[in-house]
Amino acid sequence: SSLYAAPAYLAKAGTPAHVDELSSHHLIGNSAIPAGSRWPVKLGNNRGQTITDNSALVLSLTLGGLGISQLIDLTARPLVATGQLVPVLAGHFEKPSIPIYAVMLQERHRLPKIRACIDYWAAWFEQMK
Repeated sequence: SSLYAAPAYLAKAGTPAHVDELSSHHLIGNSAIPAGSRWPVKLGNNRGQTITDNSALVLSLTLGGLGISQLIDLTARPLVATGQLVPVLAGHFEKPSIPIYAVMLQERHRLPKIRACIDYWAAWFEQMK
């Protein structure tokens, strides 16, 4: 995940150039994702934070220009490409690698379409790096 905001929010509140500047911005957190509501700075009194346990609402609030949020890059990337979102403080945070595993039956019990599906997803995730 990375930090993102709508261009309208950044035009109104400014674009932070350093992590410390996040304390003066409204932050949108996601309590359903363990790291989604933890921020690397103490929040300022003038802006605060909105926390929800609904990922769709986090995305809606961010797209609506209400603040900066941590979004899964797979979700945000197409919205960045269309100009609806802008990465914030790109390169300031280490992105942990999250392993994805496929568990399947032994080869003799596996349908060919299962192998084809897993091969497709493995190639797709590899290109997303």
